[in-house]
Amino acid sequence: MFDKPKIIIGIPAKNEEKTIAKVIRKVKKYTNWVFVFDDGSTDTTGIIARKSGAEVIPNPFNLGKGETVRYALRWFLDNGILKIHDTIVFIDADDQHNADMIPLFVKELKKRDADMVVGARNLSDYPFHKRFGNIVLNKISSVLSGVNYTHLSKGASCFSDHNLFVTE
Repeated sequence: MFDKPKIIIGIPAKNEEKTIAKVIRKVKKYTNWVFVFDDGSTDTTGIIARKSGAEVIPNPFNLGKGETVRYALRWFLDNGILKIHDTIVFIDADDQHNADMIPLFVKELKKRDADMVVGARNLSDYPFHKRFGNIVLNKISSVLSGVNYTHLSKGASCFSDHNLFVTE
């Protein structure tokens, strides 16, 4: 018998003890498959995450957010968590991403038969210097790559099970 496809949540976290419980509570509305990848927190992030119902996976050493996502993808594959037709959603531990977008991410991924869906942050609340820097970086990257970027410092991201390969 086949397992029912599941939504797996990956939350990269470092020193997010003030927000991690709230984020976990929000994502648990959509799945019980919640994993916090602790990137060397020196506060109680891991303890709070575990008490909030997430499985906590400590990184082998401080990796940074991008490498933590890559490590998490590899960990999901190596540990048999990811099965065929499953979906992985990464959401930030600082509560800047709207967890209620999870069903929309999954729907768009399936509808488009896509490998990945990436959200964009609402920049209207960003301080001017960050908005300006983001606009300049996006324009330069768009011109150089031929891809229209709206926000290189992405929002939440969602991955399908197919064609998910992590390069060494």
